Amino acid sequence: MPEGHTIHRLAAEHQRVFGGRAVTAASPQGRFADGARLITGRTLERADAYGKHLLLGFGGELTVHVHLGIYGKYTIAGGPPPAPWGAVRLRLTADGGYADLRGPNACEILDPGAVARLRDRLGPD
Repeated sequence: MPEGHTIHRLAAEHQRVFGGRAVTAASPQGRFADGARLITGRTLERADAYGKHLLLGFGGELTVHVHLGIYGKYTIAGGPPPAPWGAVRLRLTADGGYADLRGPNACEILDPGAVARLRDRLGPD
């Protein structure tokens, strides 16, 4: 299972590739299709690591919560994305790069209240 330093690195990479940019989101696998539609066209305002949880804030009101669990993996790279391979739960694209998320334990949209409850449940980072 990825440790906190891995999640901090992923948050920094998301901020570098997508920060301040409008993203296009897709769910080639289909399990996050509704969430992808909600964030498409929104700007990534912040990417935070909280323990083993990655929080991607879009537009101040929607946050994508990712917990990689044991099997979750990210591919983040510059340039145009290749054709999806495997079970890509979430693909983010913007000028200059893409990110593919596969096999996470959690990938969900949270509103501000749900983010607060998650942080309260987890306690101090």
